[in-house]
Amino acid sequence: MSTQLRHLALAAAALLLSAGAAAQTGDPGQPKLVPNSQRYRVSGARPATGRSGSAVLTARILMNKDHSVDVEATTGVLDSTATPPGNIAKVQYKPLNMSGQALGATNWNGLNGGGYFHQNLNGLSHNQQAQLQANITGLNGNRTDVVTVVESARLRPDLAVSGIQPASGLANVPVNISAAVQELNGDTGASANCVLYINDAEADRASAVWVDAGGTVSCMFTHTFTSPGTYTLKVAAENSIPADYDLSNNSASATINIKSADNINYYAEAGDSQYTYTSQTSDTEYQNGQMVYLNNNQYSESGWMQYSYISFNQTGPLAFPLSATVTEAADASPATASANFANITADSTYSYQCHPTAVCAQSQAVRSDANYRLFISVWSVNDTVNGNSAGFSGQLDREAGDVTYISNQAYCQWWSTADAPCPGNTSYYTSNQTDTWGTVRLGFGTQDIIQFSMTDAGGNVYSASPIIPLSNAPQSFQQPYTCSNWGTADSGNYGSSCSGSNYTSTGTWGSVTWPQ
Repeated sequence: MSTQLRHLALAAAALLLSAGAAAQTGDPGQPKLVPNSQRYRVSGARPATGRSGSAVLTARILMNKDHSVDVEATTGVLDSTATPPGNIAKVQYKPLNMSGQALGATNWNGLNGGGYFHQNLNGLSHNQQAQLQANITGLNGNRTDVVTVVESARLRPDLAVSGIQPASGLANVPVNISAAVQELNGDTGASANCVLYINDAEADRASAVWVDAGGTVSCMFTHTFTSPGTYTLKVAAENSIPADYDLSNNSASATINIKSADNINYYAEAGDSQYTYTSQTSDTEYQNGQMVYLNNNQYSESGWMQYSYISFNQTGPLAFPLSATVTEAADASPATASANFANITADSTYSYQCHPTAVCAQSQAVRSDANYRLFISVWSVNDTVNGNSAGFSGQLDREAGDVTYISNQAYCQWWSTADAPCPGNTSYYTSNQTDTWGTVRLGFGTQDIIQFSMTDAGGNVYSASPIIPLSNAPQSFQQPYTCSNWGTADSGNYGSSCSGSNYTSTGTWGSVTWPQ
């Protein structure tokens, strides 16, 4: 090899190496992304093509499930939305036997449909050949170009979807969902839209995916489920080009169980009841044998009560100020309850020598709105020997009645400060801003779902998303109607007092613990 040719070869090799390096950008471990327009492989049958002068004819014969065939010819590109040039003025169709001899001829004359021709025919078997001859005008002045091609009857592509994964995931965490798409007939590849449906609503799609003849590809979707529960997934291969052989297998369905991405320990409980209370009292008094007093009283009351709460604890840092959100929804009505607590600062903080080598610190905060009351206690231990540790606990609940009275212990735990230290007293109450149990009554059916999340000053996020199963919880308390007598008839002064009551309650109740 001459010196000049050797230099040229080295320069070409350097260009190839640099092109390969440019194609693989970023982390070499990352998968390389290739546009959908670049097909990964085309191994199936290709349409037949022929030329006469500047006229080009492309033809294919695709067999349908009913054994009919679609004969297509174009002066442009099959399956393209662009208008093909010229006009196919005449087509002659000849099925051929195994020796290549014509079994007959069919002619279509005087065509003026432009550069595309299509006929649905019978009488052709799989892989049997046919000759197409087309007269093409409008490309070279007054000249008519005659182009002849021979094409075989191929099965249409049959796309089938299967293997939807995974079966479970976590709420508020992106979940990768995948499915396999196969071409089953092995003759012809196809492009289609790979579409993900969640509970029958489109959630994601990969457009114009190509599946080679006899090949298998995967479609990967990503979806973030905002709440725990069981969801229905469907993946469909839609708008197949060429049209699909059998539409019955173009989609597959599965279910996915989304669990809470909880990272705090909790116990959650909820209940709802409709109650009725009735009572009856009667008092009589006699003096000298004459009735001097009679009082009969009947009382009835009915109403409803509903509550929910989460008690939680966890080791780990939690730094004030905090923000917290809660949303609660049951399954028997669209009503929801929610709260948003922003910029929660510590109401009180104190520290003490809890060990010869350690100093303990604790901070508390209480916040409430029309629906919920939130209690938070944060603790830390700075130990010069055993190391430092931290954690927190608290409770979120919907309160009962018009107001809530504060006990001595509750006051000392949550409300005492340097200006108002323990011991406390019961001369305090807080308003619940409602005369029922909870400000809204959710439609409790079979479950109550609470989504609770806290974010601290350091960006740490702690969440609990209990799904509380609910079951019937009837209650009944009865005091039989009984009387007690006093005095004697001989003395002339006597009487009786009678009373009885009945309480019935129908409703639902449930609880759940995490970790389970």
